[in-house]
Amino acid sequence: FVMMQIFNEINSRKIADFNILDNIQNSPIFCGIIIVTFLTQVALIEGVGRTVVGPAIGFMNLTTAEWFCSIGFGFGSIPVGFLMRVLPLKYFPGTTDEAA
Repeated sequence: FVMMQIFNEINSRKIADFNILDNIQNSPIFCGIIIVTFLTQVALIEGVGRTVVGPAIGFMNLTTAEWFCSIGFGFGSIPVGFLMRVLPLKYFPGTTDEAA
């Protein structure tokens, strides 16, 4: 879930543009938040997951394959965001900003 959130943050950075990574290096606060979020996730899962407390509160450390799967699932939001930018608004029900 956290990896999906990280990639969703990157994906929603530029809603109308196709290049979501354009000038990302010029946004140090955004990059810092992404890095801190990722490092916190790794620390909680790997650090706390290895202790006696970890399994008691639902934190289990992940294998390498599980880490790649979670990052892969998170990356899956990038193509979904691209499709949302390409498809016309008529395929997405609800009130648009223009109608509100």
